[in-house]
Amino acid sequence: MRFRDVASAIIITFNSPIQNTPLRYSAAGLAGYCTERNTMRVRLTRNELLAITDHTEHGFKTKLRRDQWGLAYGGRYTGARAWYGPEDAVAVHLISTLAKAYGGNTAALMTRVFGDVVLAAIAKAEADCTVDAHFAVVDFIAPDGQRAYLACGAHDATPETIAAELAKSYLVHGFVAERVIMVNISHLIRTVRTNAAQIGIDLTAPFLPAPESDEFLELMSPYAELPGRIVELRTVKQRDAMARKIGARVRARTMGQGGIGHQRRSRSLWAAA
Repeated sequence: MRFRDVASAIIITFNSPIQNTPLRYSAAGLAGYCTERNTMRVRLTRNELLAITDHTEHGFKTKLRRDQWGLAYGGRYTGARAWYGPEDAVAVHLISTLAKAYGGNTAALMTRVFGDVVLAAIAKAEADCTVDAHFAVVDFIAPDGQRAYLACGAHDATPETIAAELAKSYLVHGFVAERVIMVNISHLIRTVRTNAAQIGIDLTAPFLPAPESDEFLELMSPYAELPGRIVELRTVKQRDAMARKIGARVRARTMGQGGIGHQRRSRSLWAAA
């Protein structure tokens, strides 16, 4: 079992090492954002989203064509006139980080399929910036080689919790945990804010409401329709389609007007009145 700090992620793996990458931001430059935040949620154009996530138009289209692209809420929403949220930028950076362990296609699939867990991790990170929040994926393998996945927060990526989840799911009887991949979501959020500031966009407003708030619980309620937390590889395409449909409803609620708007900024469900 290895522990590697990969700049934008923390990777725990039982086999392959991950290459280190240069640190891209200065946390000290954002030291005051926890106490000096705006209350106005900013919506991003596609060009702004690409700039904040270090993608060119060509690179974006290449990843889209190869099915290596994904956003928050389990979708891709690639319309040139669509609005995007800062949580979408976090999801794109998450795919880039997970790709170091899974490759681009599986990384995008994991981010889309477990969009609810990604949103929960972002909300947790935004609620308490004194402790970094993490997104974890547990890889399971069966004796016959079949695979399954579980996404959770770092506090749930323990042997006891993993065993309890396996016990609750009769569909994955005989599966064992092979490795756990953990990504520092708080780091990705800081990267998004730093990149946005470099092109003149202030993203100090909370990306999502606090995870225990009524606003967040109401926002996330459609995800209760998803069946179970462990997803088998053989059923992952069906889960991807279901997560995309549910996520579209949640996105419409978050962004307003189905994600298409006329204002550069919009007051969200959780912004100050």
